[in-house]
Amino acid sequence: MEADSPTLTLGFAADVTRARLVVRSGLEADLRRLAVGFQTSTQRSPGSIEVELDDLLTNLDVLSGWPHQAIGAVAWEAQLQTLVVDSLQDAQTVSNRLDTPETPAEIDAGSIRRVLGSDWTADLTSFQQRDIAKLLTLRHGANFSVPGAGKTRVGLAVFQALRRQEGIERLLIVGPKSCYGAWQDENAECLQPPLNMAIADGVPASTDDAIIVNYERLPNMVSSFGRWLTERPSMIILDEAHRMKLGADGAYGAACLALGPRSRRRLILTGTPAPNGVKDLENLFGFVWPGTGRQSVLRAVGGGDLASASRSLRPLFARTTKGELDLPPVETTLRRIPLPPLHAEIYEALVGQFSARAAGFEGDFQALGRVLIYMLMAAT
Repeated sequence: MEADSPTLTLGFAADVTRARLVVRSGLEADLRRLAVGFQTSTQRSPGSIEVELDDLLTNLDVLSGWPHQAIGAVAWEAQLQTLVVDSLQDAQTVSNRLDTPETPAEIDAGSIRRVLGSDWTADLTSFQQRDIAKLLTLRHGANFSVPGAGKTRVGLAVFQALRRQEGIERLLIVGPKSCYGAWQDENAECLQPPLNMAIADGVPASTDDAIIVNYERLPNMVSSFGRWLTERPSMIILDEAHRMKLGADGAYGAACLALGPRSRRRLILTGTPAPNGVKDLENLFGFVWPGTGRQSVLRAVGGGDLASASRSLRPLFARTTKGELDLPPVETTLRRIPLPPLHAEIYEALVGQFSARAAGFEGDFQALGRVLIYMLMAAT
């Protein structure tokens, strides 16, 4: 590097879940001393290290120990700098919410309509208006409402409000294939004119307002979606977000975490935020608030269980309960029907109790059992 070049340059690594720190030639020893302050630092070359984003964002004070702090001596890649500034603001907002859990003043129904503008043509229930109002008080957010509460409509309304208030232009929706129809139907019903919404198929088009992609395809499209998100002010919504619950340890989670910093606004939707415990919640909040979310969950748990953590984190997410949907009570009728002898023999083989006639065909029955499960999944 030239003598007048920055002594330290910070930007995203090739894997956007990590940051890359590069120093001017001759300052390698100072970089090694700086790296000690980060638990996840990895030496990539004598003059560069990589650090996980969460580690960097939660330990920014380590950078104050860099001995070459003259003006212009430290340079930040623009997108990483924006993420750092957002993270600091989010940390303050999240801390204030957790310390003062009273719900902020809600926007009344008339205000919600004004915020959404005349392009919004669909009805909204009182609890949907409440959830929209709460999510708009957060820079990023989560909607943990039960199935049937209209999380898709709420997510679309939040995007519409941000289009009008903050100039957000693009929306990336990541979800299972089963969600495609709901987003397309809601887009047509709620907005006139509707968004130019496409199903991901190759390189994203610059003319698309919104793109839907499933979790299975996402890992192979991170680069193209990363460029698409950064070309215009963008928002990313994870539908059925619990599918990335493994975080960086899973292919879906790693892809989502890589794209999260590329968007200005992040929102997750799921009715089952922590199917396997607190770790799931850590990864979800880590996507919504890099550097802050995971620490907030650990702070909320505080040695307690998931239920206590959920109560502590309540200011950070919207949730409509089953009771608020005012559904009629479910009446379950159980009818026992005896199986014909051949059906009974097949059923017993499927659960591992093989008759003399079925012996030797165990593998066939295991394969048949998998097919039956797929048929049940398709039917429901």
